[in-house]
Amino acid sequence: MLTVSTSVLALAAVTLVAVVAITSHHGKRIVPPPPFGYSGPYAPVTLNADNSVTMARPGVTKPVVDVYEDFQCPTCRTFENSDGALLQKLAYQGKLKVVYYPFTIFSGQPQLDNSVRAWAAAKCAPPGRWVKYHNVLYANQPAQTKVGGFPVSQLIQLGKGAGITSPAFAQCVRSQQYAAQDAPLSDQIINSGVSNMPVMMLDGHVLGSNLAPSALRKLILTRS
Repeated sequence: MLTVSTSVLALAAVTLVAVVAITSHHGKRIVPPPPFGYSGPYAPVTLNADNSVTMARPGVTKPVVDVYEDFQCPTCRTFENSDGALLQKLAYQGKLKVVYYPFTIFSGQPQLDNSVRAWAAAKCAPPGRWVKYHNVLYANQPAQTKVGGFPVSQLIQLGKGAGITSPAFAQCVRSQQYAAQDAPLSDQIINSGVSNMPVMMLDGHVLGSNLAPSALRKLILTRS
């Protein structure tokens, strides 16, 4: 019994040392960041000709939630981590149709350039990976004062994290081939009356972006 107990204590000591080594760095405990948003699975995605993106199960046509957002917008990031995650989960469950309208709301720098680079990169993402890439962009949103935020090298690397490994995606992001389409699209959306971010509509009715997920879920399910 004494031999067994000694072995157990030795093993426990080794385990404790390993845990401390993993969770400590220069005397500080490393706490991993909490997961961002909803990690899937996702409903099928369609990339539309008008630059919007539809996420819905086959045959699901209502209720419809429209989301207008900017990848550089900090309140959009907060929304995506809470209410946005709920929308993606409900869409996968076949309880609603979500239509995303990414665009650029900023006119000042460096936010404008950062936003355009991210928008153009998202245009390069294939349908099956678009929502995951969308979430990864928000999870890695640069600070509002960050010059050169969302550099193409990072945007390509984030694509790999979302499972996009094709050379075509990397080339598309590197060339920013869609960047020139951002300005006219954004002007069109802003001129339509979208001025605060993010903007969320349920069957055409504007909802507050600060709705608690429980309240939003209730509103959606009452229209299903």
